[in-house]
Amino acid sequence: MAHGKRNFRNLPLRFVAPDGGNAAARHYELCIATQGLIATRQTWHDLFNATVWLTLPRAKAAISEMHSRLIEQRGDVEMTTRSRDRDVLTLFDEGGAVIVSEDAQLLELVNGFGWKELFWRQRRAVAGQMRVYLFGHSLFEKMLAPFVGITAKALCIEVSTGWLQQERDAQITELDGRLATHFFDQRNLASTRMLSPFPVLGLPGWHPQAGNESFYDDQSYFRPGHMRKR
Repeated sequence: MAHGKRNFRNLPLRFVAPDGGNAAARHYELCIATQGLIATRQTWHDLFNATVWLTLPRAKAAISEMHSRLIEQRGDVEMTTRSRDRDVLTLFDEGGAVIVSEDAQLLELVNGFGWKELFWRQRRAVAGQMRVYLFGHSLFEKMLAPFVGITAKALCIEVSTGWLQQERDAQITELDGRLATHFFDQRNLASTRMLSPFPVLGLPGWHPQAGNESFYDDQSYFRPGHMRKR
């Protein structure tokens, strides 16, 4: 299934069993960048990672390449103490989601922590004018056994009217490119606060209690916050 997929350095990608004895493969990201080898265990976590690589290869390649460049630039310091830039990359890679809407006001509710307004009062607008695409492979793994508390680190993208009516493959292809461009820009890695916390089980239909207004009064999950400058 990986046939034809390549990393940023145009090397063909291969999913391989981890090789603890190979010094060149000891750092996961460098192994992808310099050899095109993605160490993959027989676990749900790594299976989901592989599926995201196959679905959004440009975005994954961008994240991997930025990890590798930072490690190559900073050397042993980066290997022992992960920088803020790589924290942002890791948070999105593991637990990221992309929130797309034709309505800027819905995205402002996400950024402003307006959960009850978004998920309850505006649920029809959410269903018709917003889509959430999970990206993080750890997030997929958690969704095997969902529990109240699952929170994504989300990137919000406003799209033009009619975008949501496109074919799904066209949407994914465009998002793949936009995510790659976003994560190649180091200004977007300045702070983990540039990713919005998003309680995914608040989405209508994603939890058995999501049909009850009182569900959204649980502030241990639907936490209040302050609007952040973008």
